[in-house]
Amino acid sequence: AIDRVAAVLSGLAAATSYGAAATLLTGFLVLIGAAAAGADARRYEAALLKTLGASRRSIATSFLLRAGLLGLFAGAVALLAGILGGWAVSRFVMETRFEVVWPSALLIILGGATASVLASLGFALNALNVRPAGVLRARE
Repeated sequence: AIDRVAAVLSGLAAATSYGAAATLLTGFLVLIGAAAAGADARRYEAALLKTLGASRRSIATSFLLRAGLLGLFAGAVALLAGILGGWAVSRFVMETRFEVVWPSALLIILGGATASVLASLGFALNALNVRPAGVLRARE
């Protein structure tokens, strides 16, 4: 009986790990998709700021700062939702003690912010290389 319970718990742990990995991958893809969805707006913003005299460096810094904050806030909201959901399941369904593994949680948030910044950097480089006149004329 003990071997059977151990096998069931091992399968449950593996399923939980695979589910967590799929959730993390999906979250990273959503952050990259959010960066891609705003590419046209970033192109217009870069063209407008260039016209007003902003340097490429200051425009890129503002894009990266925005992406980093987006990743941090998205990670914080996800962490809060995960903690509340995990606590509720542990307390009411499994009737066990709940504990947050803070190093892993913070590493996941940092990874999400990093993925957001890198994706934004890729799309920002494209936005910084366009000529302002063409973008502003096309917007009319």
